[in-house]
Formats: sequence, structure tokens, C-alpha cells
Amino acid sequence: MISATVGGITFSSDPVIRFGITSFDGWRGSPPVKTQLQDRANSDGMFGVSKFLRGARPITLAGRYTGTGEDAETYDQYDALAALLADGAPTTLTVTDPGGTASAQVILYGDGSTLTQLVNGLADYVITFVAPDPVKYGPAKTYSTGLSTAGGGLEYNLFAGGAGGTLFYGALGALGRVSVVNTGHADVWPVFSITGGLDSGFFIQWLETGQVLRYDRVVPLGTFVQLDSRTGEVLIDGVSDSSTYLTRDEWFAIPAKGSATLQLNAIGGSTGLPLMTVSSWDGSW
Repeated sequence: MISATVGGITFSSDPVIRFGITSFDGWRGSPPVKTQLQDRANSDGMFGVSKFLRGARPITLAGRYTGTGEDAETYDQYDALAALLADGAPTTLTVTDPGGTASAQVILYGDGSTLTQLVNGLADYVITFVAPDPVKYGPAKTYSTGLSTAGGGLEYNLFAGGAGGTLFYGALGALGRVSVVNTGHADVWPVFSITGGLDSGFFIQWLETGQVLRYDRVVPLGTFVQLDSRTGEVLIDGVSDSSTYLTRDEWFAIPAKGSATLQLNAIGGSTGLPLMTVSSWDGSW
């Protein structure tokens, strides 16, 4: 079974759902490749490129509305379909099929949503979307860590803190690290949220590659800084642009079928319990 929800309407291959699905093109499979090559004017062939990138993902959802007859509810559903994404803003399309649940931001495209009215409350519909970001994302996953902290050492008297005559080495320390995992087939770009207090800022390091995101400005208690790896956006409290204080911007993606070990580090001192929260997803083409 397959179901798709967008704009408050659910479409499904389940016969109980009135908006039935008969075809769903573009959701599975590769998005188009942007192949813009330039001819060589004075020799054979074309100029080469370092790599081809992916274009937006076109999606066409088609099926039949199965009403109970020529009643007011049926016509209200016709109007609901006509009003789907009427404001023109991107909206989340969430799809569940035997492969799992994934979502994409979509807008209406081309003919938008069309409906062919039949008889006895039946109607055929076709809806055309485009997803500017062609990657499909699984449910959000969050990881969090504070700053690294030192652990204890061997305490004297040697058996004073132990149980049953064992040695006691004090409290465990913390590395200030998280391992972010992407089990999908497409690279994904994480979003970071760092809370204060950090006297002179912070830096995030991908330990396997050495890439760094460094923010050189105080982060007071009660304030957070958000860094979006995909857009390069840096915001204070989700509102004010603060990208000018990002002095190293070695942005990175979590690789397909891979992981990244990330560490939060303070620049200067800290107060309270600073925290880094990483939001990521499994990505698929």
C-alpha cells in the first residue's frame, strides 16, 4: 500500500480512502540530471565538466476520487482539491510505502491540480508537483552533546570509593562528541543548534576530516545559534542573521551510507551547560 499526504489531503491505494492512487510518477527513481554541455568551437567534442548535478524532482500524482454520489460533500472535496497549495508556498509531501516514510518540500507545477468530473460522485484527478530539493528525507533524527569534561583519577585511600574492595577512579568524563549516521543513499546536510553560555563562541569539528565551523562571538545564557549546512544560514534565536561571525565555514554533508563524528568545543570559557543539538535525516534519491 502507498499513501501520500499534502495540504491536509490524504491520497492512498487503500480503497477506504476516497482519493485513490492509480499512478505516482517521479517519487521513486532518480531526479533529472542537469546536462548543460558547451560545444568546442574549433575542435571535436564538447568542454568537459567536473560533475553533473541533479535538477528538481518532478512528481505526478494521479487517481480517482470515489464519492458516495452527487452530494454536497463530494463537491466540497472537488473544491478542496482545486484549493490545494493555492498560496503557492512550498508544502511538505509525506509518502509512506513499503520502503518506509519520507518527505519532500513541493510546490504545484505546470497544470497544478486538474479534475475530470464523471458521474455518481466519481472524478479523475491529476496533480503535478515539483520538489526544488530533489532529495527525499526520512523522519528527523536528533543528537546532542555538551562540552567535553575531564574524568576522575585513581582516588586515595585506594578502596574508599569502591564497592567490595575494588579500585575507584572517580566520575567518568565526557568527550563532547556525537556520531551522526545517514543510512540513506544521498548525502544530507545537518542543522546545528548551540545554546549558551559560551564566553567567546565555539567551533564544531568533523573529526574524521578536520573540517571546522567556527563562530567567534559570545553566546549568552538563554540564547542559541543555529547553523544550517545546506543553506549556509547562521541565525541567533532563529531570527537575526549572524553569519558575519562565522570565521570558518567549511560546511559538510553527512555522506550517504556513512557517518560523521562531531565535537563541540568552546572558544574561551563557558558558563552553565552549553549544548549542541544536531538535526539530521536519512536521505534518498
